[in-house]
Amino acid sequence: MLINKLSKLTLACLGVVFFSASAMSEPYPELIGFTTSEPVPSQKSINHVVSYYYGTQDTPILADYKLCREIGSIGNDRNQCIDELSPDSLVEGQSAYLWMNYLVPKGTESELLMHYNHMGITRDTSNFKVSGSIRFRTWKKIKLSRSGSWELPIYFEHAGQYTELDRIMLNVKEKNLAGLSVATEVAGSENKLSY
Repeated sequence: MLINKLSKLTLACLGVVFFSASAMSEPYPELIGFTTSEPVPSQKSINHVVSYYYGTQDTPILADYKLCREIGSIGNDRNQCIDELSPDSLVEGQSAYLWMNYLVPKGTESELLMHYNHMGITRDTSNFKVSGSIRFRTWKKIKLSRSGSWELPIYFEHAGQYTELDRIMLNVKEKNLAGLSVATEVAGSENKLSY
């Protein structure tokens, strides 16, 4: 009986070893059965990113940005955008986080400047630093006080020169009296608003 149990255990171990060896003969065993809506990046694109990160460049790249209601602080959500908002869903006076993900070449630290432009006029600015990382995440709490189109150009300062890295476009809607509709009533010669 003990021999029978040892034989089953030995066969099971051999099966695991055989399965592992056959899986390792595949080019990317970790991708077997892996499905995603995103295509797997090509070897050339991966090499390009790695070369940029470890190369001689010092210019950070804005890889992604999102508007969020909050930023995660624990577990897998730490430093991640929680409850993403559409760039066209902001209402004047509403607070939101502008979450940004930068690729910053290894060994560099950069000072970035962001303008908050409305109708061609800079209404505010903010400075922030990013340092060497493939995934440097940072965020700014924003509250845009006027409706209409906003442009948020992001500049990189290097040797006293400013270069525009990217430009974020937002469309802020007019506040609609806390979601209540406004109707006009005419009573005699007097106009009254009812909410």
